[in-house]
Amino acid sequence: GSVVDLTAADVLYIIASGTIERTYQGKVIETLRSSDFFGEASSFFSEADLSKYSQASTVQGYTIDVKQIRNIPVVRWKLLETHLKRNLALYESGSVTETSSKK
Repeated sequence: GSVVDLTAADVLYIIASGTIERTYQGKVIETLRSSDFFGEASSFFSEADLSKYSQASTVQGYTIDVKQIRNIPVVRWKLLETHLKRNLALYESGSVTETSSKK
């Protein structure tokens, strides 16, 4: 499927319907579905996202300007929790090492 452009650094993407595959070096790491989100790495944590996000099916979704939700504690906690889980999945898959993630 087509790759989702994550250049809008201050936007969080939320999936309303369809599926997005999160890949790293061609390997599917995670499949995102309705109510899942992505883009938190760059929008909230100012980190480059090592993953690519591609449409696995027709996707409808929303974007949220992070300025509107940045200071809501429960939102920040959920984003941090998901961000750490996604980074851990990359390390556990053997796709990324500590050295390669600092490049």
